Amino acid sequence: MRTTSSWWLLNMAEYLRRLKLPVKSLFDEAGVSFQSLMYFNTRYPQDGVTKLWELVEQRTKNEEIGFLIGKQINVAGFPVLGFSLISAVDLRDGFDRFLRYQRVIGESANINLTVKGEEAHLSFNFFGDDEPISKHTNDMAIAATVSMIRLLAGDDWQPKEVHFARSKPKKEDDFVAFFRCPISFERNLNSIIIAATDFAPGQNKESHFDTVLLAAESKDSQQPVSDLVTMYLQQHIQNHTLNRNQVAEALNMSPRSLQRKLTTEVTSYQTLIDQVREEKSREYLSVQNLSITEIAFLCGFSDPTTFNRAFKRWLGVSPGEYRQRLENEKN
Repeated sequence: MRTTSSWWLLNMAEYLRRLKLPVKSLFDEAGVSFQSLMYFNTRYPQDGVTKLWELVEQRTKNEEIGFLIGKQINVAGFPVLGFSLISAVDLRDGFDRFLRYQRVIGESANINLTVKGEEAHLSFNFFGDDEPISKHTNDMAIAATVSMIRLLAGDDWQPKEVHFARSKPKKEDDFVAFFRCPISFERNLNSIIIAATDFAPGQNKESHFDTVLLAAESKDSQQPVSDLVTMYLQQHIQNHTLNRNQVAEALNMSPRSLQRKLTTEVTSYQTLIDQVREEKSREYLSVQNLSITEIAFLCGFSDPTTFNRAFKRWLGVSPGEYRQRLENEKN
């Protein structure tokens, strides 16, 4: 079944509430559980979301409603995506994280980034099970993505072009005012065209934390290398491709030298990364609105199954059992 995360529907519900619409009645009529919105790990059938959009357009008589909701979304407020984007070092890094986490947002989306010469094409394909996808799903996703990019690149950022599969809206000027670029409708694909130069590495200044970390590793430094590695891992643990070579490069030493120094301090890279992952996972499990899948990604695991095995090896219980234990202690 194709599904969508409650993160998106929460923003939709909040916007409709501000319009003084009967939000619960609309959700109920669409067969979408309004009560479950309080749980961030709830997944909704995409066909139910399509029905909800149909009802919302009928009630508001506004064919731009998906676009209007999408452009006001605070992407940084989404649990996994927000944490990930805030720590991105540049636009390309942010997109790598965004594309990696798209399955956490929902299984109905297939979003791809393709570089073609001087342009990068970000394409959006959404799929339902039995119902054709609503134009509002695409409108909301594209507007929210531009908001996400502006979070990373600055409010002045603008795409080169935006393409919509939908027909031209009556208020096209609203789209132009927000995207600030040429827009075309009735295209074969929903996409955002971006200048390839926007993905040049190191657009954002190196974080203060990394600067301090690198400065600490000097010839005269008395800081234990294991402490420096731990500091680096704590900031970059979300990166599931993180390895010893990358950490060694960040500390201006060879992988062999890093291994030798850690051995001298009676530890290893694997021991340190396990310690950081265990610490982070226990911290995140205390946050009820984060699902186990989201926590797995936040701790740098490529899939929830691997995370479950590692957590059980560390503490002897599954992440779900550990979370339940925390709840019981509160009560």
